[in-house]
Amino acid sequence: MRFLVDTADVEEIRRAFETYPLSGVTTNPSSVARQGLELPRVLPAIRQVIGADAELHVQVTASDAPGMVRDAHALSELAGGHVFVKVPVTRDGIKAMRRLVGEGFAVTATSVFAARQAFLAGAAGVAYVAPYVNRLDEAGGRGEALVRDIATAFAGEGLATVILAASFRDVDQVERCCLAGAGACTLPPALLDALVAHSLTEDSVGSFERDWVARFGSPALLER
Repeated sequence: MRFLVDTADVEEIRRAFETYPLSGVTTNPSSVARQGLELPRVLPAIRQVIGADAELHVQVTASDAPGMVRDAHALSELAGGHVFVKVPVTRDGIKAMRRLVGEGFAVTATSVFAARQAFLAGAAGVAYVAPYVNRLDEAGGRGEALVRDIATAFAGEGLATVILAASFRDVDQVERCCLAGAGACTLPPALLDALVAHSLTEDSVGSFERDWVARFGSPALLER
């Protein structure tokens, strides 16, 4: 299972990478815009924090296929190696995906809300498809079922395309999608923190410390 942090905030990314076993970072036009910085400043700063080998997923902003391809080339120059170009699963997006994959780009098909969209993107040879789980739930759909359906179809066809589940409300949703077949999840920093939190773990750690201190008078493992 791979985990990525979903933000363009460089300091949040730094903290997350110092703490968690992350494969990379996902951004989108909205998260970049919230930073108030231009891409030529944001992307190199993120790359400096995460290193050359981590994945950096960045989305095109053009709506037509030729524009998406131009955006992809520009993003690759700005972000350095191991860039995954996020392309929405529109008609022009599928056209752009085919061309970009043919040129050797790693592509993430984003804004997936139906299995049929994922099937087309997978057939185009993309590296990832990103279903928006909670956004689909809020619209009356079933995000977890979508992940399961895509995973079943991809496994049956032997496709190497990985499901990168995105848009989560809580950790239970994340856990269910992992069990449903998502190969990766991208989460905002707060949800990454919530993944590791559990009241019984905290109670156990507190109990161990109290017992140790009661016997030895200090929480230190060895006397200095």
